[in-house]
Amino acid sequence: MDAATGKTRLRASLERAAAGGEPSVGQWLELPGFTLARTVASLGCDWVLIDCEHGNIDDAAMYHAVAAVASAGCSPVVRVAGIENWMIKRALDAGAHGIMVPMCETVEQATAVARFAHYPSPRTFASGTRGTGGVFANASFGLSAPEYLKLANELVTIIVQIESPAGVANCADIAGLDGIDALFIGPNDLASSMGYFAFDHPKISKVQEAAAKVLAAAKAKGKFAGHFALGAEEAAKRVGQGWHFVNCGADVVALTAWMSAEMDDSNVPNKSGKGSNVDVSTGTTTASWTVEDEKRLVRKIDLRIFPPIIVLFILNFIDRNNFANARLKGLEDDLSLSDVQYQTCISILLVGYVCMQVPSNMVLNAVSRPSLYLCCCVATWGVVSACTSATFNAVGAIMCRFFLGCIEAAFFPGCLLFLSRWYTRKAMQLRVTLINAGNLAAQAFGGLIAAGILGNMDGAQGVSAWRWLFIIEGVLTIGIAALVYPILPDWPGTTRWLSEQERTIAQARLAEDVGIADDDDQNMSAYHGLRLAVTDAKVWILAATYFLTIMGLSFSFFFPTITAALRYDTTKTLLLTAPPWIFAIFVSLPNAWHADKTQERYFHYLWPAIACLVGYAISMGTQNIGARYFSTFLMTTGYASGFIVLAWISNTIPRPPAKRAVAIGVINACGNIGSIPGTYIWRAMYGPYYRVPFGACFAILATACIVAFGLRQYLKHLNKQLDRQEGSVAFELNPRTVERTAN
Repeated sequence: MDAATGKTRLRASLERAAAGGEPSVGQWLELPGFTLARTVASLGCDWVLIDCEHGNIDDAAMYHAVAAVASAGCSPVVRVAGIENWMIKRALDAGAHGIMVPMCETVEQATAVARFAHYPSPRTFASGTRGTGGVFANASFGLSAPEYLKLANELVTIIVQIESPAGVANCADIAGLDGIDALFIGPNDLASSMGYFAFDHPKISKVQEAAAKVLAAAKAKGKFAGHFALGAEEAAKRVGQGWHFVNCGADVVALTAWMSAEMDDSNVPNKSGKGSNVDVSTGTTTASWTVEDEKRLVRKIDLRIFPPIIVLFILNFIDRNNFANARLKGLEDDLSLSDVQYQTCISILLVGYVCMQVPSNMVLNAVSRPSLYLCCCVATWGVVSACTSATFNAVGAIMCRFFLGCIEAAFFPGCLLFLSRWYTRKAMQLRVTLINAGNLAAQAFGGLIAAGILGNMDGAQGVSAWRWLFIIEGVLTIGIAALVYPILPDWPGTTRWLSEQERTIAQARLAEDVGIADDDDQNMSAYHGLRLAVTDAKVWILAATYFLTIMGLSFSFFFPTITAALRYDTTKTLLLTAPPWIFAIFVSLPNAWHADKTQERYFHYLWPAIACLVGYAISMGTQNIGARYFSTFLMTTGYASGFIVLAWISNTIPRPPAKRAVAIGVINACGNIGSIPGTYIWRAMYGPYYRVPFGACFAILATACIVAFGLRQYLKHLNKQLDRQEGSVAFELNPRTVERTAN
């Protein structure tokens, strides 16, 4: 309390700032302790905020901190945990010179705060409800108890935080209330409540516009306006914008930054042997790990995930593509399908597939047993695939294909989400390509299996060979789904065959990779994840790239028909489809490995696409059998580009999980939407050489390369923005961070 002015240091500094003088500057305490509070208060700041909302400060520690700050001649301000009468009463009875109340959204809430914080007085605040009886508050003001009782309503500063769109909308009315002295922006919660990632608030124009609206409202009503800041540079920026009071740091941020810098400068090697000091507190002990521990864990995870997933992927694409193989052995004639009806059977699967990808991933992100969910879906599509053998007309075939697409929609985008919850971003490309190797293997071995069944089982038990193809492959899928279920893991935090330390490492390595802060997505709903995904421009640019890429690679649905132009019999044609797809596997895996190693995506996308374009050009320009068969090897190389896009998703949209789940579904759905018009490009009227379809796919894939280049430039622009803001946000890795990052 300033004896000359009769005002607290907080109030005097706020009035000084409002009059055009120096700003009111404070510090932020989240750690308990009398000595720490007094030390911070002695640094020359006008006020110290004692954070009882997010800080590690209980009621007793709050009393000690208030006394410590006041004893240093500084104003203690207490941020209470919510709009509760007893919380406000306890803070004021401790002797706080000011209180800050979070998440004030309505005039009614602000009115309640004002009433709770004021003694009932006909002269100063007739509607106050603060109870009389505290005997501690007066000491921090240097007053006697009766003096404090008379002057408290005028001495104490009441601050409400505006942290939501509703609060911004009502800020002018809130600022106009008697008993409310100041509005304070909490930018992280404001950004989050507006649908953005909390720590992106400095670069989001809508958040900045909302803050400016609050500043203008406060000034228009003659009230003070404050803004949270994490350092001197940001504090100076806010003061320059006209804010009256700011903090210029926080104890946890300062401690973390200083100690990290000292560790970096000490040249003392980590005990963990890792490149960064990541110790995950587990309560009373600290768990750490070595590089070898992590490598051992990754090998264990790889062995449990990839053999079964790759087998399921092979079955997934065999069951999806066996319609094209069955066409070579009488399917069209037996079902009396026209050319358009056959193409509808191909494309209707993709309609069901597209419709169900996003809902399925939203469900998968919410379940605790992804192994059960995925394997049930696999077994179900095996049943539907086998049922295709019992169809006798176009309607039956179309219905089976539609429901097959609906159920298969769970698997591929689900696996991408599944992998993103186990692997770091730099490891994703190779893993995504490994599971997609199942696609390429299915194209290869599906043809070999089909050759064996179609060549040897026609008429067996009075059943056509193409019907046996669906029965055998469907039953095989059901059996393998049952075998795979006990092998697959669940999420890193819920997999039972991992030890406690392995679960900690599995989760913490993802937290370290993403660098996420503590409260980014607590209680985030699937709907909120959907909203975040569909409003992110990166999602739609990735979706456009994948849409055009898959449409440009639509030859794969008609590969046996295209290969038939080489003029061999059915068995040889199916056998000839295998080598190009096997070649594509050997191209894709090194490309993926190098993309992970260099952390570059665009050029690893571009060169396989160019190879595919050359293949299209050769097929358009010649009827020579050798040249056309060689071109099929170049065409299948284009699939390596599609695999790059899939890993690009998790690199570009790593957090939060609810958003990533939707983004994967949306982008993969858009890719498969591209397959729908793509299937109608390959009309029988253009056969046997299909020059027009090859030309159309050439143009589409070339356009995809241009869009991918636009994505690359946009991401470079965003990265430059982030580089300019690097270091403005502290990152604390704690158990809650670890668990939510992985799960």
